[in-house]
Parts: sequence; structure tokens; C-alpha cells
Amino acid sequence: MARTTPKARANFGDHFVHTAAGPARTISAACRMLGHSSTVLEASTLLAKLPQLRERVGQTWCANYYEPYRKKLTFLDALMRSVSPNIVSALCPNPGTSGYTCEAVRFWRTLVPPVVSAMRELSIAPAWAGSAGGDGMNLYTFGVFFGDSLYFFRREYPKAQLLGFDSFTGLPAEKPGEVKRRGWVPGTFNTWRPHLVIQRLREDLGGRGRTFFKRGFFNDSLTPQLARSLGKAAIIDIDSDIYVSAYQALDWIFTHGLAGIGTLVVYDDWMDYACGPRVNQSIASLRGGAPRQRKAMREAVQAGRFGDLFSAGEPKAHREIARKHSVDFRCVAGACGRITSPQGQCDVHGPFGAVFVIAGFGIDVDRDSPDAGVENSSPAELAKWRAQNRGCAFVMREKYTVETNVV
Repeated sequence: MARTTPKARANFGDHFVHTAAGPARTISAACRMLGHSSTVLEASTLLAKLPQLRERVGQTWCANYYEPYRKKLTFLDALMRSVSPNIVSALCPNPGTSGYTCEAVRFWRTLVPPVVSAMRELSIAPAWAGSAGGDGMNLYTFGVFFGDSLYFFRREYPKAQLLGFDSFTGLPAEKPGEVKRRGWVPGTFNTWRPHLVIQRLREDLGGRGRTFFKRGFFNDSLTPQLARSLGKAAIIDIDSDIYVSAYQALDWIFTHGLAGIGTLVVYDDWMDYACGPRVNQSIASLRGGAPRQRKAMREAVQAGRFGDLFSAGEPKAHREIARKHSVDFRCVAGACGRITSPQGQCDVHGPFGAVFVIAGFGIDVDRDSPDAGVENSSPAELAKWRAQNRGCAFVMREKYTVETNVV
């Protein structure tokens, strides 16, 4: 999706951005200390209250976010500063010492605070979820770019530990043979001056004591040693665009026990590939053939030529990780659930991203949850969802997908 809050990846080796008191050991002491509690959240307790959680999130979000802001949404499904300066200033404060200002906040992220609050109210928040202000919360973001999502989360959780993982120099190459999306090629989302971006983010978001940044391709930077120095995540924000990055981030998290029952796993690019019409390689390979490409995209949309939800990107990584690590994911809000409200009315499953809660481990995913907690995956359900989402409409017009390396 042509985005206002993109992300980046590239190989920067194994470089640390340290916190106030030093490198990994200090992170370990701070983060692990915040995760300990004598209270253990049981899977059965969370599952029993899941219907109440969903209902409460829907009520809170529709009243406090959707109704006040929906008329300010652009076709990008984002709150744009040029369209709604007061709203974006409230959601994305602090322009920073470098003069950088947030251009937009992806609207789906406003689902997260109501979920966190409702879990606390229903007594199903894990020990490492922290306080209402974020004290004791570790918030992992995989895909930072200029930090719009981190500004949003800092406003919501002023005392949280924000951990950002990114190359800051651009996307890596997708895994060979994977579905590609137009515009997402190696080097896309380069910040050009990573050290200045990180310096600005650190200054704006609470200093070295409340922020941690790790630069590099995930296959290089996400090491066992690093995992041993960090605490359990309350929220894991996957904003990495392509399949290979999402898979590597999630595999590292679950391999090293950095998520537990009650951890939220949220996805920014959940519907990008499902909204991009499929075209063949000859169309994708055209140079200077924009009119023909647009014609082919329109024809693909009219014919309903879209890929399976789990064929690419973050959804594919999500299901593969669920199978590999026997994770019981449950959809709470966002596009992972079915729309039930009439078009034009608030529906907590209408936004572009997806919000899952980890309800347990050790399940047989293929038998017990073949879609890994996703309830909106059939062609008919996806067609209904596409028809009501403006971000998806933009992707259908501008961004195709193709099963080839040529994009």
C-alpha cells in the first residue's frame, strides 16, 4: 500500500543502539524485572472472557474513535495532518528536535488502546502488560521507518519501554518464489540517515532509558543473545510489509519465549496482498506500460482475481508461525474478523490492520485452528471486506501482486 507510515529493512550488521545504562545486560535487568508477577493468566480464563472482550472493544472503539474521526479519513485509511491537523496532532504529538512531524497515523492502530484497556478491566491482562500508563510494558515494533507508530504508542503509554527493530535503510529482498507486491522492492522505505532518525526518536520518545533500537536485517540482527537480554512483550507490532521479514521477526519472538498468553500481536499490512489484484508476469514486466498495467489491474478486479489471504505477506507468516510454534491466536479486532455491521456503520473488523491475542500454546493448529484464529479468509468474506475499506480501494487501483520476482 502506498503508505504514509512505511517501514524499512536492510543489512546494517549487528549494531546496537544502547539504553541509558549500557547494552544488553541493562535491557535485561530493566525489562525482565517489569515482567515478573505471582499472578499467571490461564488460557481458559482468557478464552472464557473473549466474547466480552470483543464486545467491550467494539463499544469503546466505535464511540471514542470511529465516530469522531471517520469523516476525517482519507482514501489511504489514515488520519492525515493536512486533512485533520487537530486530530493528528493529538494522536501523534511532539514534532521533534529535527523538525520532523508525523504525516499520518494509520487508523487501525486506534484499535489497540481499547483492547489493552478492556483486557485490564476484565482481569485478563498478563503480568507483563504493565500499568495503565505503560509502566512495566514492553512494546516491540518490527518496522519503524520515521516512527509514526511509536509516537502514537508513546502518547498512549508514556511509561512503556519502546523497542524498535529496523534497518532504517530499506526493505530486504523477498524470499525467492514468494508473491511480490508492486512498489515493495529492496531499498524501499530508506530513511537515508539512520543515525539522525534514531537520535531524534530517542530524544522525542523518552531518552535512552525508555527506548531501545536495533538496526539490521532481521536474519542478522535478531540473535539468541539479544533475546536473552529482553523481557516478554505486551504488544508486538508487525509492520514489516513483506513475508520474509514478518516470518523472521515472529519466529525469533516465539523461539525465544518473548510472548506469552495475553500478549497482543498486531499487523499493519494484513490486507495489502489480499487487496492487490493478481496480474501475470508479462504485465508486471512492462516498462513504460502504465496504461496497460492499469487496464490489466481493472480487469483483474472486475474478474475477482485476488490471491488467497494466506498466500503472501504477513498473513502467510502468521499462519506458518502458528503451526510451527503451536500458537493459539484469537482475533480480537481488525480485518482478521468478519464484518457484521451494514456498510457505512461502525464495525470493529472494518479497519485495515489486525489485532490478535495469544490464547495459548501447544495446540494442533491444523486440527483445532486451521486459519490460525483468522475468521475473515473465505473469498466471499474477503470480497465483502474489500467493498467497504477505502485503503483497500486504493490498493486495488494502484498496487498489483504477482507470483514473480519482477515487480
